Amino acid sequence: MPPEVIATSATDSVGVGDLDLLVALRSAQNEVGAVFQVLVNAVARPGRIHQMSSIPAGVVPAALPVLVVADLRTPLAVVGPNSEPLAAALGRVSGATIAGDLGSARIVLVSTPGSLTADVIWSLRTGSAQQPELGATVFVSCDRLVQATSDTAGAFRTSGPGASDGRWLIAEGIDLSSIRELDGVNSGYPSGVDLFLVASDGSVAAVPRSNRLKVTGAV
Repeated sequence: MPPEVIATSATDSVGVGDLDLLVALRSAQNEVGAVFQVLVNAVARPGRIHQMSSIPAGVVPAALPVLVVADLRTPLAVVGPNSEPLAAALGRVSGATIAGDLGSARIVLVSTPGSLTADVIWSLRTGSAQQPELGATVFVSCDRLVQATSDTAGAFRTSGPGASDGRWLIAEGIDLSSIRELDGVNSGYPSGVDLFLVASDGSVAAVPRSNRLKVTGAV
């Protein structure tokens, strides 16, 4: 089954029933500066958990960093069930065009943990060795982020620049097979995708394309 991607445009109308979401996202723009700093710190220390200080009511936490990076020049895709209102509101607030397919999206929001599948991961835009900046930046919702160790069941390790000794992390709700697939997509570095895991409490961890990934117990 192809991944479910909501296609719309920044000028699509937002229904009356979705006005609360639109208002919430507009209020979330007040947090953009602080969230930007969280993203910078997360990229500098892959696999370490950082915390957004405030999540406006009614906003999916993973949507908040999207507002930091989305603009008129960055096609955006939203993946997940019943995501049309969120896609329309993000397009309206950020000005971004909402892409109809993952291959053309520079920013991707995966609105539920179970929506990060192999089909989604391998459909993402990766750029090329000559133009790695064209690879997608992906924000993925998860239930909870927990720092872990090498013997923690359900954990994975990210290692590379910024995490030379490796850091172990649990992303509850994310299937570990998706982590393996992500490592495969990023094996052609510098092409690949940069991923941010965003938990329901606003905690954030970065998994940049420059890092390699290993799941607990994998050889």
